Amino acid sequence: MTKTVRKGKIILSTFLFLFAILFSTEGVSGKEADIQLKETEFDDIQLLQWQKNDELYEMNIQLPIFTTDALNAQMKKYMEEQITAFLEAIDGHVTSKRPGNLYITVDILKSGIGLYSLVFSEQIYTGGANWNDTNTVLLADVEKDQFMQQANLFQDVVKAREIIRPLVVEELKKDENLDGYLLEDQIEKWLRDPDYQFQNMYIDCANKRLGFIFDKYEVAAGVVGMPQVYLPLDEKLFSLFKDTWQERMQQCQK
Repeated sequence: MTKTVRKGKIILSTFLFLFAILFSTEGVSGKEADIQLKETEFDDIQLLQWQKNDELYEMNIQLPIFTTDALNAQMKKYMEEQITAFLEAIDGHVTSKRPGNLYITVDILKSGIGLYSLVFSEQIYTGGANWNDTNTVLLADVEKDQFMQQANLFQDVVKAREIIRPLVVEELKKDENLDGYLLEDQIEKWLRDPDYQFQNMYIDCANKRLGFIFDKYEVAAGVVGMPQVYLPLDEKLFSLFKDTWQERMQQCQK
């Protein structure tokens, strides 16, 4: 696809996406939302900055916009779910002096040919003493206009768990910033989870590595926030992926 055609598609896609966002959030109280569009380093992705304030809350959300309809529909759904959950959580628990806050940022990482990792960081205050920090990692397949579950990238997910999770734990214990803050029981629970689907894993082609991000309190004390560790995407780890994904991720191998 030429740059001219791609640009035309993203302009149309952006227009339709903004129309859908404005329509779906028009019932949210407060001042009119401030919307900005920013270019990214990727030709087929733009970044939407959506901000809306009220006496009782502040919301600031970053959202990728693609050239494809299904991916954008999922992004719209993600945004709506985050806003709905936030507004329900703050009801009766915040004041004008201590308003609620929903702050979502996203890192967009090239993960292969037509493949991107979206690493959302969700910082939420709904009243009380502490903020809640969570993450959502999505793997966008632009070629097929769909999100992929990370576990489906592996030839044998059970084998992948057996090999990768102990390496992640090893890196957690090596991190000096986490020394004295790791929650051993929580780590063991994560390590033994039979249903783990690699939902916190992302692929960072630029640095030829796999990244793993954990929610606040998931494996460490809250003071350290959301821990992240990295594994070099060497031949051993690369071989765990299905052949079709190895072809598309060739540039990611260390």
